[in-house]
Amino acid sequence: MTLGKADIHSTGLGFLLFGYGYQHLYFKPRRENPEAPRTKDVKVLDYTQTPSCFLCPRCGTFVLPPGPVSGFPRPSPQA
Repeated sequence: MTLGKADIHSTGLGFLLFGYGYQHLYFKPRRENPEAPRTKDVKVLDYTQTPSCFLCPRCGTFVLPPGPVSGFPRPSPQA
């Protein structure tokens, strides 16, 4: 797993065309070395998507399974 932050913002083109109304959920990976080049944010959810997810009521952990809706690739099966 990779440590990072969730960030909600619009794309540049979306902002120009629609304003703040159409925003997306992005994952920003943490940089271990501040001098290393910044990695690209991963779009996790588009504003039109409503995927299935899991929430643990005891600890508050929220899980969004990988796949085409979440923006994260589904892991390949281990042989």
